[in-house]
Amino acid sequence: LEPRFMAAPVRLDPYQVLDLSAEYRIRPTLRAFVDIRNLTNARYFDVLGFAARPIHFMTGIRWSR
Repeated sequence: LEPRFMAAPVRLDPYQVLDLSAEYRIRPTLRAFVDIRNLTNARYFDVLGFAARPIHFMTGIRWSR
């Protein structure tokens, strides 16, 4: 339920999102990764009137000593 000032709360629709995260070790000190959020590009509201992020992703390489 989303509270509103001086009014009855509004029931927001339920939602599900699917996230994916993977990492591959190339060498003991080198790793590649990918992180995908909202894989199905679901449209939903956490707060009434403010839509959540659409699908987005991040990729990269991590190097450590």
